[in-house]
Amino acid sequence: IVSACFRSRISQNDINSDIYILERADGITMVLQLMSGIWLPQAFTVTTTESVYAIQPDLRTIYQPMLEVVCDHLEGRTKMAAVEKMTENIKAHLAARKSRENSGAVVLLSDLNIDDPGFDGTLYEQEYINAARGNN
Repeated sequence: IVSACFRSRISQNDINSDIYILERADGITMVLQLMSGIWLPQAFTVTTTESVYAIQPDLRTIYQPMLEVVCDHLEGRTKMAAVEKMTENIKAHLAARKSRENSGAVVLLSDLNIDDPGFDGTLYEQEYINAARGNN
């Protein structure tokens, strides 16, 4: 992913739906929809010139294999992907937020710098818990 651009927000009853356009280096674009104020299962839709694929990962089983890869690396059995690849999705989210804060300006991941505000994990955790419990 090379850039992120905020497109719109729809708000109703303390639930927000933000739409972003993400662009890859090869020109392929992706639409990212982030919801807040409500818990919904993760889902992906991939549209190609030949078909549409709907994917809903089983979150009960997805984290164990990821954790095993990290543990194998820490124990010296395997090599991990480069840090740049492992942090690309986080950088995309930071660029998306920066785009939203700047009226939808395109933000290149390469333009992010160490002085940009980071991810507030504590706030995210509390919002996630509240949404999962229905406490908007």
